[in-house]
Amino acid sequence: MRKFKLLREDNSEYDLNNYRHFLENPNGLGLEKEFSTTRLKNNHYFSNESSKLLPITFDIIFSGTDVEIYKEYEDFIIFNKKGIKFGYKPQNKSIY
Repeated sequence: MRKFKLLREDNSEYDLNNYRHFLENPNGLGLEKEFSTTRLKNNHYFSNESSKLLPITFDIIFSGTDVEIYKEYEDFIIFNKKGIKFGYKPQNKSIY
């Protein structure tokens, strides 16, 4: 099973795989590659390759109507000064 989390600069983590709050509809994981080819007589040769990271988007679903669950998330995000990293773990590997 894939696992997702948010990480702050102080290495604290916000797990996005539990019953109180979980990640849904992840998009943009991985790279997009584009290749160009050139034809020379009867052969095609790769002439250019480009890669780009896609924007990562997702929804976070908060369970129930407990305001404290969202407050925990809000505090994790607000009290951060250097940005948040998105952690993604597919098949025993971590990608940040």
